[in-house]
Amino acid sequence: MKKSTKAALLSALVFPGVGHLYLKRWVTGSLLLSVAAVLTYYIGSVVMDTANVVAQQIESGAVALDVDTITALVVQESSAPARPTNLAETVWLVCWVIGIAGSFWQGREQD
Repeated sequence: MKKSTKAALLSALVFPGVGHLYLKRWVTGSLLLSVAAVLTYYIGSVVMDTANVVAQQIESGAVALDVDTITALVVQESSAPARPTNLAETVWLVCWVIGIAGSFWQGREQD
């Protein structure tokens, strides 16, 4: 398998920046990996906060223990127009695409 293909697959399937690290592009790989890791942590913490809000409402009895009611509450909590993760998700997606395309093109230079 060519280096370009392997690097692109690593960035696509493992984590953004891993393909660059495979190609020994340390600065680019570390930058993509760091940004994606921070964004993953941030998005995960927002999701956990939302889950905690829903769980507290269920425990207090404000929400019935019914799958449809809980699903509606989760959708309501996570679909606010000014959701704080919209920008984070967009930047994470851009890092992922840059990781795949960048590692493929830099790998082609090394092939």
